[in-house]
Amino acid sequence: MLEDMRQIDWQALNVPALPDWIEATLSSDEAIREQAYNEIYDAHLDDLHRASPYLVPILIELLDNPATQAQSYLLLLMQISYSAQSGIESSYAPRRLLANATIEAIEKGFEKYLSFLDHDELLLNAVELLTSLEHEASRIIPHFLRLLNDRVMSIYEKTTIIHGIRILSPKKVQYPILMSYLSDFHIPEVQLSAAKAIVHIQGTDAPLLVDGIFTYYLVHPPKNRFYLTALENLGLARADNILTQVLANDEIDDETTVSVISALLELGFHGGKIRDHMTYRDRDSGAIKLSYHTLDYPKKIDFANLEDYQHHVLKAILDCDAFWRLTCTISEIYGLPKTRAELAMLLGTDR
Repeated sequence: MLEDMRQIDWQALNVPALPDWIEATLSSDEAIREQAYNEIYDAHLDDLHRASPYLVPILIELLDNPATQAQSYLLLLMQISYSAQSGIESSYAPRRLLANATIEAIEKGFEKYLSFLDHDELLLNAVELLTSLEHEASRIIPHFLRLLNDRVMSIYEKTTIIHGIRILSPKKVQYPILMSYLSDFHIPEVQLSAAKAIVHIQGTDAPLLVDGIFTYYLVHPPKNRFYLTALENLGLARADNILTQVLANDEIDDETTVSVISALLELGFHGGKIRDHMTYRDRDSGAIKLSYHTLDYPKKIDFANLEDYQHHVLKAILDCDAFWRLTCTISEIYGLPKTRAELAMLLGTDR
């Protein structure tokens, strides 16, 4: 492909400089190589989609070149793959055809990507690229499971592979290796990744142990908030129970409280339901009062008809740096302005 590269009409594909960039990635000068990678990446964001089916075979061939940095080529292939995946369901027929042609070209390097799973420096890049190939899920997952069972890896490598299994796995499947990680409190990142994967795959059939794991890490920063999106897969009853326990815990801070309230809102709990959850919480802080009182109003705050307590709370948030930063997480829900100057104007007051 490299020998025939310049026979392709790159001008017609809107990327006339692409062969020069590809050749530059073979440079012995690291700065030139880095610039070339950046040019290809930037072109991919704008004009490269039409050229992708032609570029992919070249990148796969370059993976065999010992003079190149395969990591960068794998990264480019991953980016092109995810972009193509997003076009498969396009309502625009030419885009669908282009996306399918690109995916087909990428899948031709499948065996080569698998071989990189046993290469220390290329493992993560290979896992991320393989995770993008959902059509090959049944062939990929056994290799990911083998790595978790047999290989000594870093925490980040383990969590990346677990994420791949979560993305690729069919529903309602049980993986013993993931279940074993649920009891490993010595590596919280791996434990949380396993819990999230199990919930995503098994849904309401996930073991009750995951409920306790989510509850524990929501209460104990800094591992809170990042796993709230997984709760929906557990079903409303279990999600409600977890979030209620978190809100009733005196150890959580205001930021966690607002995040949990936002999660309850997304799950469909409004007004009095959330107010009942706040029974055990200290309502002296402005942010908590805002959450507690205004959740009786599913609509945006009516600044033209503010009640006294709402004005008091909003003024407290306006005056307190910590409250203002905290309230940004729920500003969209309540229709709060994005700047303090705008809020001051709506309240008819000065800071």
